[in-house]
Amino acid sequence: MLVNIKEIENINETQVEILCKKIDPDVLFLEKYIQLFSKKLFTKQNGDNVLIHVKDIFYIETIEGRTFVYTDKNVLETDFRLYELEKQLVNYDFFRASKSLIINLQKIDTLSPELNRTFLAIMKNGYKVYISRQYTKILKNILENKGGWL
Repeated sequence: MLVNIKEIENINETQVEILCKKIDPDVLFLEKYIQLFSKKLFTKQNGDNVLIHVKDIFYIETIEGRTFVYTDKNVLETDFRLYELEKQLVNYDFFRASKSLIINLQKIDTLSPELNRTFLAIMKNGYKVYISRQYTKILKNILENKGGWL
């Protein structure tokens, strides 16, 4: 793959153009990954509204009816329900890991099977989350379709 970057002073925003012989799954993944950089989510922290980049999210969890967004160093809250976020993020390598958890597959550092047929995911920031049994088959399919790569 050839990558060219040109600095142009008189444009208002960064533009990305993909030139390819054929649109294949790799090209479509690249398109989604690039789009991820501009996608943002409204959250709250200490009563203030905070806009965060979706690419910075490690995982999203619902606890006692409240939805929390975990980044590298912060825990923020959002008014969105987990199923709403799941629909919005499914094309951006986010995965429903349990009834109360969505994880960013790009932020997984290690993934280990547990004795009870769950998986333990250790995120790149050290957070530990569990992928429940009913979702492990889906995760295996995702990993197989990606050739074992995240």
